[in-house]
Formats: sequence, structure tokens, C-alpha cells
Amino acid sequence: MKNVLVTRFEPEDLSFISEYSKNMDLDKSAAVRELYRQGRRFVAIKMYEGKKATLGKASHVAGMPISEFMTLLEELQIPTTVTKQDVLEGLKNLREARK
Repeated sequence: MKNVLVTRFEPEDLSFISEYSKNMDLDKSAAVRELYRQGRRFVAIKMYEGKKATLGKASHVAGMPISEFMTLLEELQIPTTVTKQDVLEGLKNLREARK
């Protein structure tokens, strides 16, 4: 780990983290990191659904490449206005424009 963050939790939150870490067979630090990653994805999805973020911005908030975020949206049956093919074509055009 590169950085350490010290934080305080309410007793019920700490109890949840302890239970979650046991159920997932993780130490508490790994459990908190996993819950944080899941929280980022949840926030990103809500931002995207609420039209508060573009696909690119939401994928950044989620901490995922656009293609992975699009797959996540697909799995959750959340419609997008952009297809994976659109993204791939856009990247191809960008690469060609940089030449």
C-alpha cells in the first residue's frame, strides 16, 4: 500500500465490516477497500443513470476503463446511448488523427 488513511467508524459500521470480512474471507483492511471500490461503482452508476456524468466521467469515478464500465452497465441491464463499437471506432479515429 502506498498510503494509509486512519478513520473512525460507528460501532454498527465496524460490526458490519467485521461480519463482511468474515463472510468474504478478507482481513478488515481488504474488506474496507472492497467496500470502497463497490461504493465508487455504485456512485458512478447513479451519476450515469441520473445524467450527472457522461460514460467517460462515470467510468473514471468507478475507477474502471470505459469498456469494463460498459460491461458492468450491461450486466445490470442499464441502457447506454453508446455502444462498445462506438467507443472502439472513436479510439481508432483518435489514433489515426494523432498520426
